[in-house]
Amino acid sequence: MADACFTARTTTRDHVREAIEKLALPKNANGQFNDDAATNFKAAIARVLKSTFNPINPGCGMSGLCMKTSDVAKITTTSVATIQLVLDDAAAKARAASTLTNTVSPSITTRSDAQEEADRINLLNQVVIGAKEGATEAITNKVGSDITDTMLKTADGSAFKGVDDYQLEDLLNAMLQGADRPSTTDILEQILGVIAFTFNFQKKSRTNMELLRAKVGSMQSYGINADETQLTLILLANIETAASSKSKKICLKVSFGTASLVSLA
Repeated sequence: MADACFTARTTTRDHVREAIEKLALPKNANGQFNDDAATNFKAAIARVLKSTFNPINPGCGMSGLCMKTSDVAKITTTSVATIQLVLDDAAAKARAASTLTNTVSPSITTRSDAQEEADRINLLNQVVIGAKEGATEAITNKVGSDITDTMLKTADGSAFKGVDDYQLEDLLNAMLQGADRPSTTDILEQILGVIAFTFNFQKKSRTNMELLRAKVGSMQSYGINADETQLTLILLANIETAASSKSKKICLKVSFGTASLVSLA
């Protein structure tokens, strides 16, 4: 079983590394990438990890590695399931599901079944570690070790940390911090662009909101955030403007006729 764990870890590491290295990260002539490129690259990494098979977290793949508070991110190389731990866990779950009138039996009661379950858990744990290693290696290759070393090396820079000593979320944040940041004037123009965002009501409101959120999302990497309250205010302002404009057009139609309305519109 130890050989299977090693093989699964290596295979997953290679798969994730190769998939992320194929992702685009546009750079300028000096080899520097900007905030938008880093943000898009981070989102693409999350998609790669989500598509990586992980029975521990059905439907989410390895995307939990991007959030250090997730159960997946908390798995380490020393996370080991034993026969006794499996039996105790099955018994605890059975007790929690039992009531005064209905006693639930543990799903695992024999040592042989517990051994199989422990082997399965240990295999999956190593797969998660392999995915983390592959993502780390690929990110370093794409953005440069001068950026990732801030997270991957010890404080004095003399040695590399072990895979258990850092979180992938922190590495991704270091990548965003290392991006070429726009000038203060550019940031202000982006904020004003969000505030003055004009809806195209020939499209669905959902589409307009997605475009608005995309504008807001591009600013989050350098600390500018807009919550749903502010986005809703922009939506309501656009609705009021559209309603007022429609009312004026109706008045024009009554006073001057259809032909005049068309030319004025």
